[in-house]
Amino acid sequence: MTLTYKDYTVGNQYPADNYVVSVPSQTGCKVVAVEMTLTNTSGSTVNLTSSGGVVLKLTAGSTAVSNYASMLKNDITTLKNVSLAAGESKEVVVLFQVKESDANSLAGLVMSATSSGTSLGSLTIN
Repeated sequence: MTLTYKDYTVGNQYPADNYVVSVPSQTGCKVVAVEMTLTNTSGSTVNLTSSGGVVLKLTAGSTAVSNYASMLKNDITTLKNVSLAAGESKEVVVLFQVKESDANSLAGLVMSATSSGTSLGSLTIN
């Protein structure tokens, strides 16, 4: 599996359009959505399960905030019972609630992933 950074959005809710299910920002915060593409690079079908034990953080200002789990079907932190055929891709998202003052300048920030204290990698938000 590969995970490729696509884009990020900042707003009062995600998705920004008026969908039946969306995640609103908390008081004094903005929702930051980091959008990525998950691709099955193996030669066979892969069954996805929840990412239990993986901690995703976004460093915003002087604060590192953890991901905000949601009921969105494409929230990577809550994916389960999803199958990807060989070569198939799925658009996924990680959500964060970031203070409004920190949400004004996110370019260049780093999202990191760890599991049991071990780094799984990071990406820079552009």
